[in-house]
Amino acid sequence: MCMYDASWDTHFGFCCDIDEKLPVSSLVRELVLSRDLNLIIEPGRSLIANTCCLVNHVTGVKTNGTKKFIVIDGSMAELIRLSLYDAYQHIELVSPLSPGAGISTFDVVGPVCESADFLGKDRELPTPAPVMCY
Repeated sequence: MCMYDASWDTHFGFCCDIDEKLPVSSLVRELVLSRDLNLIIEPGRSLIANTCCLVNHVTGVKTNGTKKFIVIDGSMAELIRLSLYDAYQHIELVSPLSPGAGISTFDVVGPVCESADFLGKDRELPTPAPVMCY
């Protein structure tokens, strides 16, 4: 007698949440139930990724005439997914802002000086305080 193991292994981890939680059960429930499958899940990065943060210092603010940039000391070397997969990473400024700091659209870039060295494009952020040089 041959027993057939009715399992479905997704062979990939679940994506990290960006804005809204989308339960896996709502995505695959009907498929699993209609075929009487056992679902094998590899949660991996969906559990771990949102437990971390990358902290950087602003090293400068510049413009090329049409676009504004916030330059930080982190780069694609620390967070390559953004360049490779057009992934989204939440960005916020946590240091005190200058009085009257306005909101502008910035690209947040690293110091590697390559077109792929960015951590966020077209982000609405408060203008950082002037950088102090020591």
